[in-house]
Order: sequence, then C-alpha cells, then structure tokens
Amino acid sequence: PSFRRLLPGVAKSVGFAVSRVTYKWPAWLRPQTQKQRVIWAYKILFLDVFFPAQVKKVLFIDADQIVRADVRELWDTDLHGRVYGMVPFCGSGPPASLASNIWKSLSGNGGADDLRNPETAGFRFWEQGFWKGHLRGQMYYHISALFIVNLEAFRSTGAGDTLREVYQSLTGDPNSLANLDQDLPNYVQQT
Repeated sequence: PSFRRLLPGVAKSVGFAVSRVTYKWPAWLRPQTQKQRVIWAYKILFLDVFFPAQVKKVLFIDADQIVRADVRELWDTDLHGRVYGMVPFCGSGPPASLASNIWKSLSGNGGADDLRNPETAGFRFWEQGFWKGHLRGQMYYHISALFIVNLEAFRSTGAGDTLREVYQSLTGDPNSLANLDQDLPNYVQQT
C-alpha cells in the first residue's frame, strides 16, 4: 500500500508513466490463495492479456531489488525473437569467462566453478533432485527478480496459453511450483 502511494511521485520526478491493471482470475484456472503466490502467478501467467497490444516489451524489477546501473542496457538487449531475457540464478549459468580467466591466472587452478562458495553446495537446489534431472545440465535455472519480456514473441508463440496449461497441470500437486514465478518459466524451458 505505501509503495502504491509513493509510486506516482517517483514516476513524476523520474519521468515515467504509471497505470494500474486489474484482471479477474479465470474461473477455469486453479486459483492461488496466498497473496504472495497470487502476485507471482499474475506476474507470469497473464502477460499476454494484461498489456495493450501496442506494448511490445516489459521489464520486471522486483520491488526489493537494488538497481545500481542503468537498466537501459537491459531494455535495449536484443532477445533475438526469444520470449524472455532472464538471469541465471546464483551461478547456475555458464561460467563467466572473465572471472574464470582471472581466477586461473591468480590461482593457477580451475575455472568459474571454483569461484562458488563450497559452503553453499547443499543449498544449490538446481544441482540436485528434481531440477538437476529436469535441466539435465543443458539448461540453466533462472531468477525472476529481474527479467525482460518480448511481448510480441510471448503473444505470437502462445507462451501465455502454454504457461497457463502447464500451471494447471502442475498445481494439482500442492508441492509443485514452490517458487511459482521462477519455477514455471524454468520448467517450460524444454517444452
């Protein structure tokens, strides 16, 4: 509530427009009951119907994120027709070649994997259990706190329909989609 009150003033001082969107949850789609999960679901499931057709791109930045650089570079990123531009989660992505090369030159040891804190090994859920099997070492687990969406590709590929169908099938299991806004796009990577 306080964020909603502050936003118009921030928009005016920084120079951007703000509008609120209302969308009724479809009766046929299994609902969420916890407020945080409802927010996560709206953030992922209804992008094709939330925004007017003339909106071509959306940049999501979670309210708790601290941005220390100009997001224009992310906004201008060419997604090459892909639906999402998302950041791999906490080292789940490809090794950073610069960091890897610096580490090798300083230590004489291996690459970027050596830069990971060994104390976090048991907490890297994407490297074990369900996610390890699902990603098969060929895909990365991405975070949903900061991402860009190509709405033209989202609409033309039917991504919203796919997400809603997969959501409906997975939410039959209450243990599924623990982090709904991250788990769902990560799950559908291979579909």
